[in-house]
Amino acid sequence: MTESLFGPRAAFTYELRGNVVCIVDQDEGRSVTNDVENVLSDIARDGVDLRTHRVIYRDTLGIWDEIVLTKAGRYKTFKSLNARELGDALAKLATTS
Repeated sequence: MTESLFGPRAAFTYELRGNVVCIVDQDEGRSVTNDVENVLSDIARDGVDLRTHRVIYRDTLGIWDEIVLTKAGRYKTFKSLNARELGDALAKLATTS
């Protein structure tokens, strides 16, 4: 977790599943939802090209949803997947564009 001018940043882990970045909110500091731009910047700094990946995240309630990105790989909006299991979220993601 990193500090910022506005308090603790979101604590999260992530893994790559093919072309999908799967983020898990660790429920410390700000939520991934409320710190999404910083979370995406951290992942991009790790060398992940967000222009070529889709991004999903598990929130603090255990629900998987999508973080929709612009063509430039920046945050655009959230999209409900409403999945409790990662496999279900990935399956739903595969059927949407």
